[in-house]
Amino acid sequence: MRISGTSDALCFSDQGIISWCRFAADVAELRIRISAASHICNLLTDRYEFMVGLAAAILNEQDTILPAAAAPQAIRAALADAPHPLILGGEPKHHGPFDSLVGLPKGDPATAEDDIFSELNTSTTQIHVFTSGSTKLPERRVKDWPTLVGGAAVTEEILRKLDVGPGTTAILGTTPHQHMYGLEATVFLSLGFGHCAYRKPIFYPADIEIAVADARACGFEQAVLITSPAHMKFFEAALLENPEIRAIVSATAPLTYAQAERLESRGDLAVMEIYGSTETGSLAIRRTVDGNVWQPVAGFELSETSEGVLATAPHLSEGCFLGDAVDLLPDGQFSLLGRKGDMIGIAGKRSNLSALNAILLETPHLLDGVVLRRQTDADDQLAIVAVVDPAKGLSKEG
Repeated sequence: MRISGTSDALCFSDQGIISWCRFAADVAELRIRISAASHICNLLTDRYEFMVGLAAAILNEQDTILPAAAAPQAIRAALADAPHPLILGGEPKHHGPFDSLVGLPKGDPATAEDDIFSELNTSTTQIHVFTSGSTKLPERRVKDWPTLVGGAAVTEEILRKLDVGPGTTAILGTTPHQHMYGLEATVFLSLGFGHCAYRKPIFYPADIEIAVADARACGFEQAVLITSPAHMKFFEAALLENPEIRAIVSATAPLTYAQAERLESRGDLAVMEIYGSTETGSLAIRRTVDGNVWQPVAGFELSETSEGVLATAPHLSEGCFLGDAVDLLPDGQFSLLGRKGDMIGIAGKRSNLSALNAILLETPHLLDGVVLRRQTDADDQLAIVAVVDPAKGLSKEG
């Protein structure tokens, strides 16, 4: 099967390209193996296998559960109300009392349906994702195929602006696809818009070099990296040294102007950011070096109400209030002031933890670090936890 106007390549690895026909066959075979389950908990780390598991559950009208973390307690909490769930992937410690299937069966492409995309594209089978729980316990949010494709349209908008098409470009991802951002910007970018995604996880700088080599071997002329600031600090050198990577898309936290400027100094590399949340999905974009103004896309509109800023879009069943403080601009754009719960007071001045953490991570010879806050009746009290390069230490200038 093919999405009109795109290539027939869905995923790739060092084993070559996987076609939509292969995908349809594997989905058909898996549907039979999982048919007895009430819910599917998809822990598969291989991006292609995850897609197969997701599509099979949707076509079987089985809800998919994507826990907030792979910790056994997080899985148990996510499956608490499922009468007979089945876990795909994971390790024995993740399975507990639940049935599991680790190795996925292979189907026969010769007997696969010609087109399963239209059935997937109109499905309203539920996909359960969870908030990160960074400020409180993770909360369940229910999505479906049209909603997640709508969120992936934000990433597609970035690629369209950069003249990046699915036929010649490989999508590399560092963010787990059980996470809302990774789910939209890699999995549904492929399933909904025909881009070809790298099936293997990327954790280390060397993984980027391997992924680029695999993409080149599969005939891709360029690549886009879907990532986050948490990874970018360690990937910078590898990104500058691999000219095949023509664009970087970052989300989950603000990226510093300084790092974006260093990366774009290569001359042929665009650094873009996505703003969104688990509740809304991806909703706005900016080019980091252009400043702090965000442009809502994919039909999103923001409006000020007595309860806060409300985000609406055609693919959302209802409006969602933003968890961040924003400054709405007359032309529909906005500037991001910071997470409401992260706003802090220092010597009578207002700032936010995200901005301070971004500044901290630019400190020379600092491998990692975080700013912590304790609220008081007067000003907030702050502490810094830092990991310093033992070979260099921190200078007074740093």
